Amino acid sequence: MSKTLSHPIELPMEINNFQLISYLGDRKYLVRSVVCGCTIEKYYSNIISCVNGMCNTCRKEQDALKKKPRNVKRGLIAKHPKTGNTWRAMKGRCLDKNNQDYYLYGGNGVIICDRWLEPNGQGFRNFLEDMGERPEGMTLNRVGCSKIYSKETCEWANTQKQCFDKRIYSNKNKPVGVKAFENGWVVNFRKNYLTYTKDFIAACDIRAKAEFDYFGYHLQDWEGIKKNYETNNCS
Repeated sequence: MSKTLSHPIELPMEINNFQLISYLGDRKYLVRSVVCGCTIEKYYSNIISCVNGMCNTCRKEQDALKKKPRNVKRGLIAKHPKTGNTWRAMKGRCLDKNNQDYYLYGGNGVIICDRWLEPNGQGFRNFLEDMGERPEGMTLNRVGCSKIYSKETCEWANTQKQCFDKRIYSNKNKPVGVKAFENGWVVNFRKNYLTYTKDFIAACDIRAKAEFDYFGYHLQDWEGIKKNYETNNCS
């Protein structure tokens, strides 16, 4: 087909659902799509190779409609993998009877709030909104060993904090790190001896200060512990 011809092929003609209207030179034609009705410029090589007979804009729109709805959950988890892994692990422990830890969680009455279980990825979106991104070195902790995972009962905590919570829960009336000894109280912190005193309140204050200096927060409700002691030991 010679480029010097004003009309390389006889017009009008229809090829692959394109009506060739006029020749524009350099093997390019003004064509009208029989399928979508658009009038566009198109090279002859593209006309004969096209299989759908549509302009690119309409073809892309049609392809977009055919695509499956985007999975919001997977897309969001892909952007927040560490937090997503924590959310999925929580669900596994509480909902999957085949999970190796189910007997400690779901089998032991631990549940997840409805907000974090909403379908179509909204559950993880709510979890991320409530808890934020998982900090480095932290895991999801149920404060006071609560029986429900929710915004109100959960926090990000390190392993040490979680271990303390479990010990405190099982020994609610026995503060961790303050032990009775020879008519007084021995105060320990992180396996280190701090002091001995005959004043329980003073012992609690010393232990509370050690916790705050090390962690930046108190591991135990010291005001509640002292109040409970005074109530039970008032004359």
